[in-house]
Amino acid sequence: MNGSIIVAGSGITLGQMTMETQNYIKTADVVYYVLTDIVTESWVTENARIAHSMKEYYEEGVGRIHTYIKMANTVLDAARQGHNVCALFYGHPGIFVTPSHEIVRIARAEGIPARMLAGVSAEDCLVADFGFDPGKTGCAAYEATQLLAYPKKLDTAAWLIIWQPEATGDVAYTKNRQYAQKVQILRDYLLKFYLPDTKAAVYEANTYSIGAPKIEWKMIKDLCDFELSGISTLVIPPATKAEMDLENVYALGIPEVVSNRHTSDYSTESEAAEWNTP
Repeated sequence: MNGSIIVAGSGITLGQMTMETQNYIKTADVVYYVLTDIVTESWVTENARIAHSMKEYYEEGVGRIHTYIKMANTVLDAARQGHNVCALFYGHPGIFVTPSHEIVRIARAEGIPARMLAGVSAEDCLVADFGFDPGKTGCAAYEATQLLAYPKKLDTAAWLIIWQPEATGDVAYTKNRQYAQKVQILRDYLLKFYLPDTKAAVYEANTYSIGAPKIEWKMIKDLCDFELSGISTLVIPPATKAEMDLENVYALGIPEVVSNRHTSDYSTESEAAEWNTP
């Protein structure tokens, strides 16, 4: 008889782990996890009945997809043997976590009860740390390699988030990536839409209960000078003002938006200094 699977996220810090996730960790027959900080890992190993890390599944030079398949099969096999399993991943389990989606998809196809729980992601922390509302100007988020492989027309009046710039073009796990040349390709692509002196920031969420996030500002033309890590995210605030469609505004019956249109505009030059302050 099959067991069940809960796919959960640990959040960015231990304090962000939800009570629901904590309960499943404590009650599961076995917990398989991929975490990045020792504080959360220590809590998991102390509170789970049985806990196994899958981080060692990453091997130098091995394609990531092979690692993800191995992780998914580990969790699925345990459930097939009748165990109630918790698969725990860093951040939000549904955001940039390929094996979590495969686990749920295959489990449900086989009739194994499977559920994914929401977790606090790096994007959630990013919005809080920069102090902006995505609903005010809009916000687009792309993975760096995906953005270059499938180019998009970027909206410079909205916030732009580019995930994993340090891993641009890499499909295999590599501990010491030489990313400068590939980041140059990303920079050249961005310069098709933004002026060279447009401000951009490299962001890394704070993984501890104290301290501050990393927010480092440069101009897009100097993107190759950023020091990047595996958890770095590139953030570009709105650089232009959005064009209002007056026909739609009046058709919607909200003419007051026209008189208040200045409240929807960002002065990115003046606010950049504020965003640069943790």
